[in-house]
Amino acid sequence: MKIFIISATATPPTPAASLPESGTFWSAQHAPGSAEEWPPLTPTNAFDYLTNTASTGYGTNSDEAAYAADVILPPSSGVKLDTNWLSQVQANGGTGIILVEGFKATTKPLMLEIWLNGQKLGAVPLYLSFSGVEQLFRHKNLMAAAGGTGGASDRLADSDVPNEPQNNGENLVFLHGYNVNPQQARGVESEMFKRFYWSGSMAKFYGVTWNGAVTQGYIPGIPNVTTDLQTNEVNALLTASSLAAFLGNLSGETTVAAHSLGNMVVLSAISDYGATPSHYFMIDSAVAMEAIDGTVSPAANMINSQWTDYTNRLWASEWHDLFPTNDARSKLTWNNRLGNLASVDIYNFYSSGEEVLREQPNPTPSLIGVAWDDIFDGTPVASYLWALQEKEKGLMGGNEVLSSDHGGWKFNDQWYGIAGEHMAAGTAALLPDSQLQTNAFFDVSSDFVGAELFTADTALYGSDGSAYAAANRDRILSDAIPALTLPAGANVLTILDQPNNPHNFDMTSSSLQNGWPEARFTGGEHNNNWYHSDFDYVAYPFTCKLFEQIVTLGNLK
Repeated sequence: MKIFIISATATPPTPAASLPESGTFWSAQHAPGSAEEWPPLTPTNAFDYLTNTASTGYGTNSDEAAYAADVILPPSSGVKLDTNWLSQVQANGGTGIILVEGFKATTKPLMLEIWLNGQKLGAVPLYLSFSGVEQLFRHKNLMAAAGGTGGASDRLADSDVPNEPQNNGENLVFLHGYNVNPQQARGVESEMFKRFYWSGSMAKFYGVTWNGAVTQGYIPGIPNVTTDLQTNEVNALLTASSLAAFLGNLSGETTVAAHSLGNMVVLSAISDYGATPSHYFMIDSAVAMEAIDGTVSPAANMINSQWTDYTNRLWASEWHDLFPTNDARSKLTWNNRLGNLASVDIYNFYSSGEEVLREQPNPTPSLIGVAWDDIFDGTPVASYLWALQEKEKGLMGGNEVLSSDHGGWKFNDQWYGIAGEHMAAGTAALLPDSQLQTNAFFDVSSDFVGAELFTADTALYGSDGSAYAAANRDRILSDAIPALTLPAGANVLTILDQPNNPHNFDMTSSSLQNGWPEARFTGGEHNNNWYHSDFDYVAYPFTCKLFEQIVTLGNLK
């Protein structure tokens, strides 16, 4: 009889012992640190527990799924192998597999003992080394690049990752998104390492932590909410040069994957600082389509309805066109801001079922009204947030909750208002460029002073306006210049596709969903939508196709 024992890290099974045809078999872990399962596994289905979401014949009952199989915690005295399981082994030609799961650090071996008539005939050790998952992958801390502190220290040397799996000499670098603090980043990076490894990646895995959760706090009922997207967009752009330098120092082919606002870090590293990863995978990218592809047309629902009668020459998004290319104010646009993609092979994993990045159908939404509707129609609380913060630029009572109080869609009524009303569209269309250059039709001044980081962007109008624009470009773009297109993470970016080689993949599709949690099939809003953080929040058996696709396209095996 042969028994194969494999670890939960899914290393290929190897023969553990050749046993006599009768007797009593014991498994003993001399220092508790592992648990065992007794599903009727064979070499052909041993790893199905990672991806099977339906009833698979695991466990004591034939209709149990893998995650429902019995788990036995061996005491120091050992545990007797299940006789029904041994019978299944014998019926299977003498071959069986035990899954071993580590739950705390230990280097004690798992012993397989053979007893006959009260006498121990022998024992075979399975040598183990269970440690924290962070000792299996590498880490780069880029918090300081945008003035942040905290987070795990760099783990870049071989000695920093004593249990790192064997690798193929390639690198896989992952960046988390917005609203992820340094401690949360450790969890996301650990989960991503496991999911890519389970999917067959043999590349060295690096988790990158960056400062993307400034203003994160607690709102009753909603913990860990980061209200100020604009500041964290600036942080993403400030981090890009450091990421580019880090990628440039890696030896071997490098693949990058990023989630949400982490994609702004990567796109800037490529577009602004010449980073050239071989492959780059955008997941739920919280970046305007026009920033990547300047030919994408504006979306009607991204334009404030109060401005639709006004020529777009007056809009904040078009102000840059009033200046020559040698003036830095001509760079105050999202259009093609991150479009220098060089020869990087880029894939867009988007979701047509997104909630955070979905299109907001009301062109002049009320934040309170949207939140109220969400409560009563079952829409997820975070719905429309990306579109809302773009459409609310200039209209909020401050600069740290969702959007800003200057620029954007705020009328400059101080100069162009008439009797308490906005200047008529026909009259405004006659305003000369020279006047708009020094006094825009949108209001660049702030309503608040004191604690504000700035009180106005009126310096854009002075003799040093170009220098001011150059020094503050990223901040002005993030809080005063609205994007007019939808985000890439919920839409197709046709510029990426190649003939007979698609580079856009909808995660809300059967091709990337391996079934879906029963709770998400409640009909209506939830249906089977892939939401913004489902790549991490939904269990791997349901999301495995996403990671397998990335591993295949990135040649990471």
